[in-house]
Amino acid sequence: MIQEATRPATPPGATEVCATPSPGVECLAPVRDLPGLTHACLLDATDGRVLAAIGADEGTAAAVLAWGRRADAVATDRGRALADLIITTDAAHHLLRA
Repeated sequence: MIQEATRPATPPGATEVCATPSPGVECLAPVRDLPGLTHACLLDATDGRVLAAIGADEGTAAAVLAWGRRADAVATDRGRALADLIITTDAAHHLLRA
């Protein structure tokens, strides 16, 4: 399973807003209080189903999972295991944990 925590790139001086947790997401408790966290989810890596979520997905979870799968395939081809992956875009930071 891959956990995705999305943290937007906050401009200097901007106020960060923490997401409101959904019920039943104890497995995401360790990331719940990260400053600036707007969305975190636990995905089933085989089919992409969201098993638990905190905050609102702005349509990035599926794309980030696809990026993670591609990175995992490259690691596997090289005989490596993917543990953590950080993907940064112009608007957000994405942390994937395998």
